[in-house]
Amino acid sequence: MFKRDWIEQISTCVNMGKVFTHSMRGKNKRHLLFACDFFRRMNHDVVVDIEPTDTESVLSVVVHPLKTCLELTLSRDTALGDVIRNLESHVRKIRVRGCGTVVDNVIRFTEWALNHGWYVEKTFLNTLTIKSLEHPQKNTAFLVVLRKGSSSPSA
Repeated sequence: MFKRDWIEQISTCVNMGKVFTHSMRGKNKRHLLFACDFFRRMNHDVVVDIEPTDTESVLSVVVHPLKTCLELTLSRDTALGDVIRNLESHVRKIRVRGCGTVVDNVIRFTEWALNHGWYVEKTFLNTLTIKSLEHPQKNTAFLVVLRKGSSSPSA
């Protein structure tokens, strides 16, 4: 199957309010991943797992029907107070990222979230290389995945 086929199959499932799950072996696993990324970008919670076997890996995916995720790419101009005030109550997972000096804002947002019923699911520390004519510039990139836990009295 190709990306479009997977999108149709996943859409049919999530449009009925059901969780889509699928595990596959073999070639062309990328098409399923491309389709899952389509739903991730539409704020669906997508979980991907790769498990080893004796002969080949098994790719397992889960796409949740509700749009409960939020992706935030912070910039120097991002007002954290506005981001916090505009968080919708149905959001249960946030991926917040920043690069360079903006990493401070990612950390500040994460500190706020930890004090308001969220927990850190995982973090990624990476480097983004910006190529220029003179020399490549390497910027530290930081991504934090937050999940909503319990409600805090101050939330």
